[in-house]
Amino acid sequence: MTLNNLLKYFYKGVDFRTRHKPITNQEATLENPYVINEPEISLAIYNSLNGKARYYKIESDKEFNFYAGILTPKTDKPLKKVWFDVLDKDMISLNLNGTGEQTDFKWWCWYESYGKKWYWVGTETGDYFKSTFKLPAGTYYIKVFNEDLEGNYSLAVGDIEKFGLTDILKIPSALKTIESYWS
Repeated sequence: MTLNNLLKYFYKGVDFRTRHKPITNQEATLENPYVINEPEISLAIYNSLNGKARYYKIESDKEFNFYAGILTPKTDKPLKKVWFDVLDKDMISLNLNGTGEQTDFKWWCWYESYGKKWYWVGTETGDYFKSTFKLPAGTYYIKVFNEDLEGNYSLAVGDIEKFGLTDILKIPSALKTIESYWS
């Protein structure tokens, strides 16, 4: 039996080759951004604005495929739109397609079968959770925000699915934290 098949047995049939690695992080401030070490590796970063824009930092010494997208929990409450922007090292917007506050963007519903949760899917820099372009080597920031600086979100980055054993063992505790985003 392969490791993936064994893990599928213990984790309710989940194929880990097709999932974003869940990360929960409450800090992610401008002064202390969450560092994304491998920008092509797929992450789903769950956080709340709680009165502050949130920042994520990417440093790469080589050109890389770039993907980012934003989702919010679909609850009984009205949709709380959250946006993201990609900034250079001087904090200047790159004005990438799919970023910034896009009031005319039509959010759509999506069911994530692993977590058994519905999401509102917002803007993305790629196409249906996949990268469509490269960024040159350098330092970049992803800023997550909205007008009220309130709301829960999941920032998806990267499109290469990669789970180590340590990552897989952390999933049950991450899922407990993620569950609170729907309350």
